[in-house]
Amino acid sequence: MRKQFFFVGLLSGVAGMLVGTAGCDNITAGQSADTSAPPQLVHAMIQDARYAYIYPNRASALDILDNNNTRSCTITQAATSTDPQLDTCINEFLVDQVAPDVHCLATGFCNDPFKIPTTGVPVPGSLTLIGIPADNRDPGGGVAIRLVFDKVLDNSIEMITMDPTKAPGSTNTYTIAPGLIELDDGAGMPVPSVIYYDNGGSPQFSADLELVPLGPAIVIKPKAVLDAATKYTIKFLNPSALKDREGNVATALGGGTLPTSLSFTTEDLTPTNAGTFPSDAAGGNGFDFPDFTADMVTITPNDVIQIAFFESAAGDSGTAVVKSGCTGAHPIVYSERGNDATMCTKADPGADASSYPVVDIFNGTTSDPATAMPVDWPMGDCTITVTVPDINGKSKFTADYTFTVMGTDETDPMKDPNIESQHVMPAECAMP
Repeated sequence: MRKQFFFVGLLSGVAGMLVGTAGCDNITAGQSADTSAPPQLVHAMIQDARYAYIYPNRASALDILDNNNTRSCTITQAATSTDPQLDTCINEFLVDQVAPDVHCLATGFCNDPFKIPTTGVPVPGSLTLIGIPADNRDPGGGVAIRLVFDKVLDNSIEMITMDPTKAPGSTNTYTIAPGLIELDDGAGMPVPSVIYYDNGGSPQFSADLELVPLGPAIVIKPKAVLDAATKYTIKFLNPSALKDREGNVATALGGGTLPTSLSFTTEDLTPTNAGTFPSDAAGGNGFDFPDFTADMVTITPNDVIQIAFFESAAGDSGTAVVKSGCTGAHPIVYSERGNDATMCTKADPGADASSYPVVDIFNGTTSDPATAMPVDWPMGDCTITVTVPDINGKSKFTADYTFTVMGTDETDPMKDPNIESQHVMPAECAMP
């Protein structure tokens, strides 16, 4: 895939220095020449695939190789109690217009924003949740894996498909030749992905790692959301085919043969307003209802509680146990099914990658999700303990939710889209 970034100030300065020394036909003037050394794999980035201003992101960019230079730091004590402390750590880049955490640690080193947290690699929310179609920036999985080399690779690794029916400038589609790279899931099966070569970017410097990512790079973009708590493996199927334009075979960082594989493990099932990297929509409590970050959380008797997750959840296998209040209630946990009983199924759609990744909670006539019909919440304060597994049963999310039921039922979805009629329960679905 071809990208061009125009740094006007830099190019103008270079052009000025070259006046009188380079002929008009010299198209390489101002470009640094390739070294004779073979290309090295310097980063294996896992980051958000989406660009700013359109998609809510997690502002995550992590490096499997974990080779970022450590930087020592100090914290200067404030002169007075009202003055701020001075931290000598400085942000070198942004991620989706967000400054990553580089604060000075107690060890005397700056926090490394590239380092994968102990909780695992974060998974961006699905396009289904955000409600927009896939495109070349994100084919559906929300993740971009960038295998960054320190010099341009020979374009023999690319396949070019031409479509003359498309507008000028978009007729060519670039993909990686088969048998070079693949991403495997926890079962060792290839993950359907868009894989291409991006010959742009710098292997060391970027103002924003998402808007102007590091490169040149081989890019893997999964077509579906990655599973929670799952080990994924990047396989170099034919590393000898990765060469520079002089035929030098790519090496690992520091020399030596490229690794045959690189692995990472995703985080446990995580709500969109939580985790090491919450969604940048989390200022309004993510995609949840009600806003549990508010000082007082209230719902009407026929409101449905909704919790969105980054990964796919088995909503119907979740539980909600009354901890206090809610006398006589039978809170039912289930996967969101929409508002049309004739179009939804009694079977849990959580395992379907195209399903809406939201878990609903409402009061039922019984404690059985398969048979419980909707009934209003009892009035007053209520605290429930909610537990939801991911679709593969590898991890569980558990948390307490406290709210107050007050007011009267609202029946107009234009005034309140969170009423039960707009979030039908499994037993109300017409299809088996």
